[in-house]
Amino acid sequence: MRPGCTEQRKILIVEDDPDIRASLRAVLEMEGYEVDDAAHGRAALDLLQGGTCNPAVIVCDLEMPVMDGWQLRKELRKNPRLSRIPLIIASTVTLGVARLRARLTASAFLRKPVDVRELLKVVARLAALPQLA
Repeated sequence: MRPGCTEQRKILIVEDDPDIRASLRAVLEMEGYEVDDAAHGRAALDLLQGGTCNPAVIVCDLEMPVMDGWQLRKELRKNPRLSRIPLIIASTVTLGVARLRARLTASAFLRKPVDVRELLKVVARLAALPQLA
């Protein structure tokens, strides 16, 4: 962790539905997390590449305009700093959880509508994991 950076409390939500994005933000902020959000993968990638403090976790939808979650994950893998950030997929896509996680190398999969208790449990677990510098 870089000096002055609160990575373990920072979460990035990547979700095209503004109501879902706002709801996830509200829930995570009520738990004390600092939350950034993006409406699609391209905006998220721009935010991550321009930032100095990695989020502890990225919560990402798969089906979005401009750049979907699949392409975002592909782009994250190209950057050693960003590829280490745990990724939680929150989606209605039904490829099968194990197959989906394997294809994306996702840390977790949450089916929409997202169970708030499960989201908080998974975020807390993943945010506590050390990220390699």
